[in-house]
Amino acid sequence: PSLPGATEDEVRANLVWNLRSALNVAALQCKFEPSLLTLQNYNIILENHKDELKKAYDTINKYFVRTNKGAKVGISAMDRYGTRT
Repeated sequence: PSLPGATEDEVRANLVWNLRSALNVAALQCKFEPSLLTLQNYNIILENHKDELKKAYDTINKYFVRTNKGAKVGISAMDRYGTRT
């Protein structure tokens, strides 16, 4: 999903978070075949890039709080974004 009015950092965070989401789906869809090592590789990515992923998540969360004018509404918007992503 696009983020209207997003800053350059927020756009980048959105791309990172969408990539993480796609890798998550791949890991779940491909775990039927252990030889692909998809789940293990996904978990390694999460561990090796946890700081980058946390920064992306925090940036996107701040975007929703900023664009929805408040923490409570922003958190709800972030939840909807997470579901769509």
